[in-house]
Amino acid sequence: MPSPCESEGSQNDPPEEVLALRDAEMPQLSTILNPQKMLNLLRKTLRPTGEGHYHIYEITDCNVERFRYRKGDRIIVQYQLTLYDQLTKHSKKLWVTGVSRNKLKPVLKRYKRIISSDPWWNSSLSSLVFEPVLYFPDLKLLIQLYPQDHHLPTLPLLLNNHSKIRETLLLSQLGEGWKIMESQLTLMRYRPLQAATFRCAFEAEPPHKKEPLKKIFYFKLFKKDEGLSVFEDLLQLKQVFPSREEGIHVLNALGYSKQLKTLILEEAPGIPLSAFILNGLSIEYTLEKTAKALAEFNLSSCPFLKKQSMEERFHPLEKAIRFIQDVCPEHQEKLHQISFQIQTRLKEVTLCPTHLDLKPEHIFIDGERVTFIDLDAVAMSDPVYDIASLIARIVFLSESKQISRTIRNRALRVLKTHYFSQVPRSWKKRLIPNYCCASLKIACYLLQHQEVEAKTRVAHILNKCIQQLSQEER
Repeated sequence: MPSPCESEGSQNDPPEEVLALRDAEMPQLSTILNPQKMLNLLRKTLRPTGEGHYHIYEITDCNVERFRYRKGDRIIVQYQLTLYDQLTKHSKKLWVTGVSRNKLKPVLKRYKRIISSDPWWNSSLSSLVFEPVLYFPDLKLLIQLYPQDHHLPTLPLLLNNHSKIRETLLLSQLGEGWKIMESQLTLMRYRPLQAATFRCAFEAEPPHKKEPLKKIFYFKLFKKDEGLSVFEDLLQLKQVFPSREEGIHVLNALGYSKQLKTLILEEAPGIPLSAFILNGLSIEYTLEKTAKALAEFNLSSCPFLKKQSMEERFHPLEKAIRFIQDVCPEHQEKLHQISFQIQTRLKEVTLCPTHLDLKPEHIFIDGERVTFIDLDAVAMSDPVYDIASLIARIVFLSESKQISRTIRNRALRVLKTHYFSQVPRSWKKRLIPNYCCASLKIACYLLQHQEVEAKTRVAHILNKCIQQLSQEER
């Protein structure tokens, strides 16, 4: 089993204090969100199996990496365990997902459904260190150990080195006569109950015994058949933006496996924009290219993309506000004020192709070419959200001390100047409300990952949103 890497944006330093949630209907949260209590509990209850029979693992640490929460209803927690192998004297990481509800029956029903399913145990056993499913009735808590995930049932199949499915998937991209000599999967990102992304480096022997081919693909595993619609959108986007030496480059969607619920993509060419920003290198050049490419994308014609309704456009905003309010009820009045002002300003917009999850690590610069990756959420929506989201992410890098204010100011100046010189002048009026939408998403991130001083930083974000919206109104 590949060692799961850190989740996006996770910090090596543990938070200074555990985020306390007060929920009368879910008193078990005081245990579920406490890393030390969960460490003690898992040490007592996890039983070795598969690889664990040949190695003696000690659980040395437990971190709460991320959680999703709905007050009075449910919580989904992603833990990261550190395992020390007393045989090899090495440590490894292991993802653990916990799901708890305010009522016992739904959790128990899910647990029984998982353990009564025939394929899950056999397909997971060889890559597991401990038994993959636990149930704690006192906490109304279902625990699943990676790669067991009831919303991603094909995940163990993709990871199984003895399965021919992955080899067949690779050979389908090479043609007849090829032979896979070696392949290695590295987990890049895992969102429990949602999706997983892998880097697949492999070596293949061509027909007639010529020089072996070394190549890298990316596998994106989805729940149900969500990946199929992404695959179809990418194929059509490739027709709108054919391969060329400059401008927008769309990754080749190489295939989609219904059996594995997995999308196969080529490797993005170039260097991520985040690397340039974090190192303070070529800021003007890379952001000018980014701004022009983003404007070209937002102004393009993509009639095949799904059109977001007003309700769908505001759903992420309402979801973010609800989460922040559930975790920080003291900000209820501010959140209502921000929500009202944003929705008032963004009622009527011309829908255009919009990435909807744009951040510096989703943009690759390769000379004159710019590639936007992770187009899973792309739709016809308010295009200004993309530039606003990118700006909010750069501000976040500055406020979290990852870049200096000087670099931030240079980056934002270049980005806004070149983007708004390409698009209709009226779009700039929607920058502030869209920026506030993106900022609320970052506030959620701070709380979900229990970042240091998360509540203080969230309060700062909310005050800044109110200030900017009120200034714009005047």
